[in-house]
Amino acid sequence: MKKLWRRFRGEGKHKKKLLHKYTGILLVGILFFPLSFPLTTVFIYLPAEVLSDASLPYANLTDLEDTFHEEVDRLPSSPSQIEAFLKEWHKKYPDASLFWLNREGYLQQFFGAEPQNLIPGPWTPGDTVQFMKDNYDSDPFTIVAFIGESKNEGFAVFQVDRSLTETPLDNFTKKYGIYFYAFMFVFLAAFLFISWRFFRGIQKRLVQLEHGMHQLDDEGIPTPVLITKDDEIGALEHSFQEMVAQLKEDRRKQKEEEQLRKDLIAHLSHDLKTPLTALRGQLYQLQQEPQNEKSTHITTQMNQKIMHISQYMEQLLSYTLLSAGRYQFEPTTVDLQKKLRSFLAIWYPSFEKRGIQVKVDIPETPVRTRLDPSWLERIVDNCMSNILQHATGATTVTCILVTTENTWIVKFIDNGQGIKAESKTRGARVGLSIVSLMCERMNVTWSIDSIEGKGTVVTFSGDTFYP
Repeated sequence: MKKLWRRFRGEGKHKKKLLHKYTGILLVGILFFPLSFPLTTVFIYLPAEVLSDASLPYANLTDLEDTFHEEVDRLPSSPSQIEAFLKEWHKKYPDASLFWLNREGYLQQFFGAEPQNLIPGPWTPGDTVQFMKDNYDSDPFTIVAFIGESKNEGFAVFQVDRSLTETPLDNFTKKYGIYFYAFMFVFLAAFLFISWRFFRGIQKRLVQLEHGMHQLDDEGIPTPVLITKDDEIGALEHSFQEMVAQLKEDRRKQKEEEQLRKDLIAHLSHDLKTPLTALRGQLYQLQQEPQNEKSTHITTQMNQKIMHISQYMEQLLSYTLLSAGRYQFEPTTVDLQKKLRSFLAIWYPSFEKRGIQVKVDIPETPVRTRLDPSWLERIVDNCMSNILQHATGATTVTCILVTTENTWIVKFIDNGQGIKAESKTRGARVGLSIVSLMCERMNVTWSIDSIEGKGTVVTFSGDTFYP
């Protein structure tokens, strides 16, 4: 954990590359977005400004209007001089229309195209105001200036089509101004796309790591993942690889230890059988000699202990062979009700000797299933032996066989003190472990329901077999 924490903090060879990368993306977006406006202006509008003709006569309407007003203000009241001025301006601005009205409001000389719907005169103050209102900020571009400093000698009018006043930059803006917004949209879309690709890459790597965590091999260990990059997620992938390797090493050691334990149990079981057999033979010879009541009791107790030890060693050996998969297994089709009757009949004398009544509720009709007969006998013997040895205070033992359309159910029921009650003889756990392994191999489900003080029910169920 310390090593992983150091990697996420950026220590060692695993740096915060993802953090630095996205910080760079944010910095580019934060810095470049405000700069995009002037940059767009430079790259889009500067060429048009350079290519524009600054000498165009109508390029600067403000200067044109100011000049016209200044020169008209300096004009004398002489009609000839006024007409000469307008004629000179028409030569300078040939595309414009110029005319003037005298102090009585009559329309005088025209230069250029005659304006439409123009009143010849006399003009009233209302007509003058209406003319100025109609032409204010409209097409054509219109300048109205009073003649002379006294402002009562009439007024001169300058008009030009607004299309002639537009510069190449204005035309360029109208035609290509949309590209400015398009460029801004492309930049924003590029920033969002790069951010999406960045987080999409992180998501794919995390999903791949999650898939590796959930995909288990035959031993139940997660499969290794490919380390793609040397960054924070790469550090996580590397730690995951180390965890998988450690799990495999632990599993290998566990198997070795389990195999050593099984071999030890098998060897001990085999080695203890010989002295137990010799001890039993010597005890038998001793029992043939004349004995008093006390010595007879002692030899009987010794014989029972030897039998219990022998049975326990046999169970240990069987459990070891079953765990290793080396216990002989030969499944075949059997008549379950017939086998149960024959196996239970062997135990009648033992239970009658203990004063325990054996009840059997097994149908007469055949119940066919696929089991190993010797394993079935071993399971029945283990159940009956456990009841005989551990069901303290039991008075009845019942074996029930029930069949349905596709399954069979067998129950062993006793009315003893329950499986949790104390017993003078232990070893039931090994026997139940043997029963569990055998049932698992034969696809038989089983369970134990025990209530202390009321008894125990052991249930087995499996599929019926129709040849």
